[in-house]
Amino acid sequence: MRQERARADRRVAVNPEPEGMASLWALLPAPDAISAFEWLTRLARGIGAEDPRGMDARRADLLTALLTGRLTVAGPDGADAGQVPMPGPVSPGKPLVQVVVSLDTLTGAAEHPGELVGYGPIPAPLARTIAADGVWKRLVTDPLSGALLDHGRSTYRPPAALADFVRARDVHCRHPICRRRAIDSELDHTVAFAGDGGITAASNLYGVCVHHHHLKHDAPSWSARQHDDGRITWTTPTGRSYSSDPHDYRIEDRPDLIAHVVAEAERRRARPPDQPPPATETEPPF
Repeated sequence: MRQERARADRRVAVNPEPEGMASLWALLPAPDAISAFEWLTRLARGIGAEDPRGMDARRADLLTALLTGRLTVAGPDGADAGQVPMPGPVSPGKPLVQVVVSLDTLTGAAEHPGELVGYGPIPAPLARTIAADGVWKRLVTDPLSGALLDHGRSTYRPPAALADFVRARDVHCRHPICRRRAIDSELDHTVAFAGDGGITAASNLYGVCVHHHHLKHDAPSWSARQHDDGRITWTTPTGRSYSSDPHDYRIEDRPDLIAHVVAEAERRRARPPDQPPPATETEPPF
């Protein structure tokens, strides 16, 4: 099996870099690499906002301290001389990895690739293996519509987290032209919770990066409206509207968004300046 042969080639290497730096490189199974990075991120956030280092520097320093024995799990009384205790992780009980698998693949009736959230497609057998382990988060999709059916609450042990569901549904920031990962983004109420009576539910939440979150709330006249099918329509201060769809987990027939954006730009450049835009231009199929 190709996945087993690739796993047998896992390794760690070190490469020299300019200015007295070096890169420590590891080739790991995708679930291990994603979960290791997520755990480093939680430890980095657990250091506290008062630390002046950025998240990348925190992760690098934590990795070095852990691998060289300068950071221990024991508290100050149990740590050896010269060692410091490990910072507490943010949300330690939250699953480190989310795997999305269609219902027919989960039951063995089909062999569609699964998707490791934050990584991409993985072979069906690996998806089933991860989904069967209760410490992981498994998400089940409808093989016909690509829509999320549930996020494992009824069968497996991971915590029932609405935030996990929304980020996995969106995958990317829901601004139409942004591809930042939703797993690193913030959640925003489409209808404001304070003042407008918006509810905290998947139908009223979406993932958005920090930049576009501030754009919506701080820039005048920007708005976002969420539809029943999960599509979100953004309206600019000039009144133009653009839509963003939830992530389609079907591997085949996925729309080529980059090709669409390029074709749309070419079409606009080719249109004479005095020609009004077509009626459908205000809502391209992002």
